Amino acid sequence: MILTGNIGIFAATASFLMGMMIMGNPKKAVFGNFLLVVGMIVAIVSTILIQSSIENGMQWNNLLLIFGLLIVGTVIGKKISFGFQLTKMPELVSLFNGFGGLAAGLIGLVGTLNFSLVSDALSSAILLVSVFLGFLTFSASFIAFLKLGGKFKKYIPHNGTYSVVSLVISVLLIFVLLFYPNINTYMLLVGLLITFSLIHGVFFANGVGGGDMPILISILNGLTGVLTVISGIYFESAIMILSGVFVGATGIILTVQMCGAMNTSILKVFLGPTAKAVSSDEATNYEVLRETSPVKVAADLTLVKKVVIVPGFGLAVAKAQKLCRELKDELNAMDIELKFVIHPVAGRMPGHMNVLLAEAGIEYADILDLDKGNDYLSETDLCLVIGANDVVNTAAENDSDSSIHGMPIVQTYKSKKVVIVKRSLSPGYAGIKNPLFEHATAEMLFVDAKEAIDRILTELKM
Repeated sequence: MILTGNIGIFAATASFLMGMMIMGNPKKAVFGNFLLVVGMIVAIVSTILIQSSIENGMQWNNLLLIFGLLIVGTVIGKKISFGFQLTKMPELVSLFNGFGGLAAGLIGLVGTLNFSLVSDALSSAILLVSVFLGFLTFSASFIAFLKLGGKFKKYIPHNGTYSVVSLVISVLLIFVLLFYPNINTYMLLVGLLITFSLIHGVFFANGVGGGDMPILISILNGLTGVLTVISGIYFESAIMILSGVFVGATGIILTVQMCGAMNTSILKVFLGPTAKAVSSDEATNYEVLRETSPVKVAADLTLVKKVVIVPGFGLAVAKAQKLCRELKDELNAMDIELKFVIHPVAGRMPGHMNVLLAEAGIEYADILDLDKGNDYLSETDLCLVIGANDVVNTAAENDSDSSIHGMPIVQTYKSKKVVIVKRSLSPGYAGIKNPLFEHATAEMLFVDAKEAIDRILTELKM
């Protein structure tokens, strides 16, 4: 049984690795996800086989508890997943990150409370760090979930100071529990550690500006992987260590890539913006705006050869991705080339726009990254900005006082004409004015994204 279980663990590891590699290909992502599911099932069964073969085996009541919880978890997970629309995917990712952190924190807590005070310091340190990072990840992910859904907008004065203080207290508590354990105060101090871990998670996530939320999600994803590795070390589980390494490595790599794409650092992300805050009136105060209409945009499209669409969160909210596909097919039939340019942090999480366009059946070859897209825009006749704001904000290049100064943007102004499809002049997630709206070649189309594309399509088909 042990041999069979070890073979299963090897097969599960191979399935995880292959699944993650295949998911890098948009066309085969569903199959890659299927392999990951199969790998997880094999890993669970193999672990049970191994545990059943060791001394004393596994009791039937434990098996019933495991399978009962698996069924309950599956039902709850399915209900949560199916209850979220694709446009709410960033919130769902944050929620699942939080659950992963909570699970790791509870595992560490159980181990800590059952841990003999005379046991080795390394195991004790692993458990205490697991408790700290687990509950921190849980509260930080929950705050990210609320912020992404627009349900947490409260400004907390001295947020950075509170964050540092709660971190220092948490580290001191770990130090005391590790080197000066006292059976009379042990549980009290563990309770305080959990409390300050949760508090630090709140300030940790709240200090991140709206435009940096994709980076926060990547960091929390990486933390979940690290926690899995820590739990795997304590339980001597190779599959937990390997799967944790996969998740942690992807989260860390993605974080580095996101910071590079935004020309920032992790330290700057958590210190928050240093530029002067802009009032809501300033963010919507424009002197020269040129408006257009769906009829005019459709007429313009019949006179061009190359078109670019820059999608943003507004496109996701309007659920207009499938209409974008229809527009692409219509323009291609007219011998007009259309490409999509996606900024690395467009939307609310890394790859948000890629997921939406893939769902609409848009070919990967028609999607350009930031560098190739900016080169292509130089030869573009018309650029449609649909629901994007901060990622096309020229203040990032021209205003040294701007909170997003230095962030690489999609240089839509290189196109001969730019049409910004937007419901209103409300600012993007960064909360600042966008000078692109007043650019000499820019026109504003104040219509919902889905309605705008639908009306443009209707005009083109007439």
